[in-house]
Amino acid sequence: MAKGKLKLSKDSTRRDITLFVNEFNKSDEFSMSEVEELLINLVNLEIDTYNFSMGANAATRTINKKIIPVLEKYLKHFDQNAEKKVEDYDKAFVAYYLLTYYYRTYEKLDKFSNVINLYQSYFESHNEKYALAYQIKARYLRRKGNRRDALAYDRKAGDVLTKKNINNIQVRVTYASTVSMSLENREPFVTERDIEDAYKTAEEAIILNSDYPKYRYLLGKLIIFTLLYKNSHNQLEGIDYSSEILRAKESLREAIELEDSTSDSYPISVIEYRTYMRAADLVLAEIRLTENMRLLEQKQTESIQHKFEQEKKDTEGNLLSTKNEIIEELKTAKSGFEAQLKQTQDRYMEILGLIVSIVAIIMVVIGTYSANLSITAILVATFGMCIGMIAVYSALLILLKEPKVKYFVFLVVSSIAEILIIIVSILWPVIRKWM
Repeated sequence: MAKGKLKLSKDSTRRDITLFVNEFNKSDEFSMSEVEELLINLVNLEIDTYNFSMGANAATRTINKKIIPVLEKYLKHFDQNAEKKVEDYDKAFVAYYLLTYYYRTYEKLDKFSNVINLYQSYFESHNEKYALAYQIKARYLRRKGNRRDALAYDRKAGDVLTKKNINNIQVRVTYASTVSMSLENREPFVTERDIEDAYKTAEEAIILNSDYPKYRYLLGKLIIFTLLYKNSHNQLEGIDYSSEILRAKESLREAIELEDSTSDSYPISVIEYRTYMRAADLVLAEIRLTENMRLLEQKQTESIQHKFEQEKKDTEGNLLSTKNEIIEELKTAKSGFEAQLKQTQDRYMEILGLIVSIVAIIMVVIGTYSANLSITAILVATFGMCIGMIAVYSALLILLKEPKVKYFVFLVVSSIAEILIIIVSILWPVIRKWM
């Protein structure tokens, strides 16, 4: 088929694009006009759309590599052209997209960096017309290891597409790839919302284009490193991680089977897929090791907790025993103190009673003496007073102390003696006459 007869449009299918590229590759050498024809046809797919992304990606992977120097030359002319038209920007952007995708695919990072530095500003600042320019910058930043800024550019690309009302899942796939690489490198800024969105994007992309190997490769990586993330955050409960690892490896095997074996990038892609299949086994081993360590740690924690509770119980028992002993000692001390206090009070009362008795006897003696009574009367009064005091003192002892028989005997004898003295005193005149 002669070149130029097959044209691409926004309605072209992947088969149309493949036929176009195959026809284009029939040449051994490429002129600037032939390259411009390629660029115009890819522009016709409508830049920023999913159809453009898939068409340009497919073209880059299968196109004759002799066109790369011509694309570099084309961009250089665009840069030097003082008067740039709108269509010039579109064609230049397609050339820029093809070059950056080629350098990224074949790991030519120095040239990738150089072309970004030379031409990115043309398209990133061009009234947000080229959302894919932000996607390209995100890919570059991700390759440099700056995944935080790469995510920011991925989000910017998505925002521009939203404003243009374009649904290009390929841009979301780039975002999901950044999330995957961030998980792989255990970046702390990845959120569970990022992981959830990345999963949905990969699964939706596979449904949309089940023959594209990179989508299955992305899903496999997301499964592997999401498990690693959940393992680090202790969130694997209820997850059959062995089955998930098998699912990830199966997705990677499907990606290998879907790769175009005639493509120059085939060996690199297959090696990369197989590398992550081995990584899946390593992640599984790490999860199992971590699980065993957690079980061991749990057993040790339970053992320590048991010993602590036992020691606590023993300590509480000792404290309770000590407390009871102290209480008993306090009770004993209190009883002894109360007994000693009572004994002291009783002695004070006895002394007080004795003093009162002595004073009373003295007062009786003084009173009877002052009344000019006879010595006999004074002695009788004094004797009677003493007997009375003995009775009173005996009664006091009975009240203060435990009652004893001797106190009652003293009380009874002294009371009888006192009664007899009173009777004799009253009847003394009569007794005296009888005598």
